[in-house]
Amino acid sequence: MAGKPVPTPPKNPEDRVLCIEDIRKQALKKLPKGVAEQRQDEDRLANLASPKGFINSGATEELTIRENTTAYNKYRIRSRVLVDVSKADTSTTCFGQKVSFPLGCSPAGIQAMAHPDGELATSRACAKKGLTMAISSFANYGIKDIREAGLSIGPIKHAMQMYTLKNQEMEKGIIQEAEARGCSAIFLTADSPVLGVRYSEWRNDFRTPDGLGFPVLGWDSERIRRQTHDDSFTNFNDDSHNWTRDIPWLRSVTKMEIWIKGVVTAEDTLKAVDMGCDGIVVSNHGGRQLDGVPATVDALPECVAAAAGRIRIHVDGGIRSGTEIFKALALGAEYCWVGRPTFWGLAYNGQEGVEMMLETYYQEFKRCMQLCGCNSIKDITPACLGIVRSDGPLARLEAGPLIMPVRGKRPAMYNTPQIRNGGFGALQVEAVTNRPLSIARRHLAASQLRMRDIEPDELSSSEWVRFLVMEGQERERWMTDFTRRRRNSNESTSSNDTDRETAHAKAEEARQEAVEAAREETRALAAESSSAAPIAVAAAPVGATPSVSLWARQFDEGGGDTACSARRPRHARRAVTDGIVEAPPTYESAVRARTPPPAYEPRSDDEGPASPRSPMRVRFDV
Repeated sequence: MAGKPVPTPPKNPEDRVLCIEDIRKQALKKLPKGVAEQRQDEDRLANLASPKGFINSGATEELTIRENTTAYNKYRIRSRVLVDVSKADTSTTCFGQKVSFPLGCSPAGIQAMAHPDGELATSRACAKKGLTMAISSFANYGIKDIREAGLSIGPIKHAMQMYTLKNQEMEKGIIQEAEARGCSAIFLTADSPVLGVRYSEWRNDFRTPDGLGFPVLGWDSERIRRQTHDDSFTNFNDDSHNWTRDIPWLRSVTKMEIWIKGVVTAEDTLKAVDMGCDGIVVSNHGGRQLDGVPATVDALPECVAAAAGRIRIHVDGGIRSGTEIFKALALGAEYCWVGRPTFWGLAYNGQEGVEMMLETYYQEFKRCMQLCGCNSIKDITPACLGIVRSDGPLARLEAGPLIMPVRGKRPAMYNTPQIRNGGFGALQVEAVTNRPLSIARRHLAASQLRMRDIEPDELSSSEWVRFLVMEGQERERWMTDFTRRRRNSNESTSSNDTDRETAHAKAEEARQEAVEAAREETRALAAESSSAAPIAVAAAPVGATPSVSLWARQFDEGGGDTACSARRPRHARRAVTDGIVEAPPTYESAVRARTPPPAYEPRSDDEGPASPRSPMRVRFDV
């Protein structure tokens, strides 16, 4: 320690900011003084009509808010050892631009409640860290100002969050401005035909703080404060929104990517695929809409399975560490978003606070990758995770075809000959289809089959697996072809019944010909051996089926052998004559396994005259 300063502990160790939870605690201390005197009871703060209450509260009993975070705890990371991770790369792409790691700031509104710079500070922080940001319709600054704030630091991609508005011209104007300013995508918030039941806001008559406007919507502070947040939303939002009307209309007015935000089911994922959307954000609105919906990390595998690589998938909600980003990617997400931590970073220290928040996530995520032996994002697969079971042992999440992570393109595994040609056995099919992560996809596939009057039990194991990984149009073609083949099979069954007697007669004739051919060939082979004992071939019984095979081997002094074969009845009796010996016991098992028979080993008790050629061994296995 000579010549070095003696390290001194901080005056108050609790004030050290090391993780996202530390930032949250420090942020609560710096929010407006109207709630400062209530700091002793943090649970009560969530119910106050204040920025702090608005940021941290949710719908009704706030069950979904809690589960968004706690649901990650059921997953365990399967770390790997002795892997060179000195060059681990956390970068990925979002909206076509390379980003430093897979995290962005969600479209959270009214950020100026936490810090006067609000969305401007967030945009600058994201640009400095090489990440993306989504702009809320309820932002306190205009699209132009937010874009310019970020671009003043460096290149940055923005998404524009939208609701479906009753005033469609107003909605069109916002979209066109966002596109003109350089935004890359629309996040259509689809889970909000109305606002959720938010007891804390209603009980305390929450209104946007004085002096804050919504320039994206063209609303000033005076207009906003005349109504509650719930009333103003109901008056401008269109609760008649629907897939068939709004998605084609959006396509007609913009060339930006169209993403559906608020998806938590496989059914809506498939609908997004069918409507040609560019991506979905698995989200439950931070638990602020319908309380009791699944935590996003629990809904994610279902949506990934339904997407089957045909649409890109992002996720938000409850992510409070870099390790949880890792878990979300392992479960199939391509990118993650955070909302409340952005508010906490702003409240803690404005732009620098947001930068600290993002850096905390980055460092934790990179360390997690390295400790798990992953050198790139593509190395993060379901095999990196296990899930806690009630009976104790950890259940490993295999990287099966139904839960493969989607990185913007259809995974190569879906196109392998093994799957396309049905190269799965029944046991592997069971392992795939009975996993919890594939249940939703299995039920959806079964429903599609039944809609076409096809029972899943009619499919073989390989057909079932192939059907599970098919795309929409491919499935339709396959079901049409299956129905046609089944109809033709039913028609041929009746004709087969009519021709059965004729077929039996032909089979008997073929059997007799085969038996005669076998007799002739056996005599010819026996005649070739000068030392062979006389051979008498027993006639095959009447009623034996066609396909006779003569198993004959000759052994010379050098141990070589020759074999000849002819067709034989499979169920005819064995013909045993002088000079004919039993085949090795392993021959039957070789036949059952459809493999070549083993080389014949002469027994020590074989008898026969001393001659250059051993006796012919012939067997009718009938």
